[in-house]
Amino acid sequence: MPDKITLSNQEQLFQKFYIPIAEAAINTATPFRTTITRKKDFTGDEIVGAAKLSLGGGIGNGVIPQGSIYKSGKISYKPIALWGTVVLDWEAVVSSKGKENAFVDVTVDSVEGMLTAFTNNEERQFFGGALGTLGTLDGNAPIDNGNATWSFTLSAATYFYPNFETGNVINFGTDGTPFEITRVVRGTGVITVERRPGYSFNPAVSVVGSDQVFMQNSRNKELIGLRDIADTTDNGSNTLFGLLVQPRFEARRYNGGSKPLIPDMLTEMIELQSEDTGEVYTDMWMNAIQYAALSNQLEGKKEYTQLKSSDKRFGDMGWKMLTFTSRYGDVRVGTARFCPRDRVYLTNKNYMEVRERPEFGWLTFDKNKFLRDFKEGDTPKYKAFYGGFEQFFHHPAHLGVIHSLEVPTVG
Repeated sequence: MPDKITLSNQEQLFQKFYIPIAEAAINTATPFRTTITRKKDFTGDEIVGAAKLSLGGGIGNGVIPQGSIYKSGKISYKPIALWGTVVLDWEAVVSSKGKENAFVDVTVDSVEGMLTAFTNNEERQFFGGALGTLGTLDGNAPIDNGNATWSFTLSAATYFYPNFETGNVINFGTDGTPFEITRVVRGTGVITVERRPGYSFNPAVSVVGSDQVFMQNSRNKELIGLRDIADTTDNGSNTLFGLLVQPRFEARRYNGGSKPLIPDMLTEMIELQSEDTGEVYTDMWMNAIQYAALSNQLEGKKEYTQLKSSDKRFGDMGWKMLTFTSRYGDVRVGTARFCPRDRVYLTNKNYMEVRERPEFGWLTFDKNKFLRDFKEGDTPKYKAFYGGFEQFFHHPAHLGVIHSLEVPTVG
C-alpha cells in the first residue's frame, strides 16, 4: 500500500463542502456562540484597544461649562492557540474517487464531530477561566486498574459533568502525559482514563490527592472567560486585560447566598445595571437546571423570542429563548451547557466579541492543501486541522454575575 497518493479530487471536495460548513458550524453552533460578534481583523502578538472609563463632556447650568475629555484606558490581551484535528480513513477517502455524495458520506461524521468538539471546548473556556481547570481530585490518588488504565474521583465541589467527555484527552497537574477518558460515571464523578502509548507516567504513584485536571496541556493556556472577567474585583491592584480594574471597568456581582434563583434577583441586577451605566443587559445565561427552575416560576407569564445571529449572514437561528420582561424592555434568557450550575451571567451582546487572526479556520500545508497524509502504525490516514489564534472579550462594566446560588435537586 503506497505511503503517498494524489488527492486532487478529494482535496477539491473538501474545500467545496467543509470550508463554508465550518464557518457556519462555529458561528451558529450554540445559542451563546451565536450572540458573540466574531472579528478576524488583528495581526501581531497582541490585541490592543481602548476601554471607555467615563462619559466625559462639559456640562453645567448658568455659565458655559468647562469641557472635559472622557477617560479611557489601554487594554491589551494576547491570543491563544485553539486547535481541532480530524482523522479520515484512507481507504474510505480513496474509494470515494472524487464523487461528491460518496466523499461526503465517508467524511461528514468525522468532520462534524470534530467541529462539535471544537465548539464545546471553546464554549467551555468562555464560561471558565484562563487557568483551565476541569476539576480537582477528591483527595485520593487515582486507582490503578491495570492495562494502563486508572480511575479517579473528582471532588464534589469541582465536579461538573459537561467538562468530562468520553474521548477527550486530559493530563494531571503539571505533568504533560496524555490520558484519554474512556468512561464517566455521571452521578459520582468517577472518571476512568487510559494512558496514551509511549509514556510511563503512573498517576497512582505520582499524582497527589489535590492535583487538578486539565485538557491536554492547556494549563494556563486557555481563553479569558466570563469567570475571569466577573471575578476580578476593584481592590486597587487587580488588573484585567492589562488595565487596572475600577468602577467603569468592573463587572457587577450579586451573591446568591446559596438561595434559589428567583425573578427578583434578575430584576435587581437589571435595575442596578441601568443605574451604573445607563444601559441594560441584552441576555442572561444559565445552566439548564437553573433555566428549568426559572421557567417554572414564570409559568403563565413566559414568552419566547427567536434568536438572531450576531453574524448577519445567518439570520434567525433554530432556537427560541425565554423572554424576561423588565421596564426597560425584553431581556433574552438562554441556556449554556458549560455555564456553572450555581451561576447566572448577564451579558450585553454589544460589548462581547471573539477576536481572531485572519487565517483562523482550516489549516493549509504544502501548495495550499487542506488534507495531509500520514501513517498510524501501518495504516495510512488523512488529517485535517481546524483552528488558529483567538481571544474572548466582554467589557466588564457591561457584564453581571449572580453567583453562589442554590443548585436545584434533579433526577
